[in-house]
Amino acid sequence: MKKVAAAISMLALGGMLVGPLRSEPVAAHGKPAGHGGDRVCAKRFTDTVRQRDAAWDARDLDKLMTYYRPDAVEIDPSGAYHEDREAITEHLGMLFQLEFESVFTEQKRIVDGCDTALLVLDSRFTAPAIGLDQHFVTAQTFTYEQGRWRLLLAANTMLPA
Repeated sequence: MKKVAAAISMLALGGMLVGPLRSEPVAAHGKPAGHGGDRVCAKRFTDTVRQRDAAWDARDLDKLMTYYRPDAVEIDPSGAYHEDREAITEHLGMLFQLEFESVFTEQKRIVDGCDTALLVLDSRFTAPAIGLDQHFVTAQTFTYEQGRWRLLLAANTMLPA
């Protein structure tokens, strides 16, 4: 037990547990001081979601993808997995070739300061020409970096008929 305690103390002293030393002031939530505060980050999140939704509605794939992180992941209601912005762009590009209607109703929104945010959506997607009618829940996780909110994970799960 003494060896374990000594090892933990050594790690803490070495910065492994307390993190690297920072040269800039840091707010309690880990973002550089002066970012504008949690209220500003929440407003930026609301603006980001509104602008991202407008790009979706306009089927503007190039604009839409600026709201995704390069390492974003999307899981379709079918279970298909798209790993990174390039794969998601390819998938959505094919989707945007279809005539479809989509409705996303926000069920829950959590903005944790300037770190992460979560949207939970009741989602409906219909493409009558190919007989597609899907009702699913979508959970989207965003991260805040360099003054911008970007989508990291979009996970979709079918709802019972």
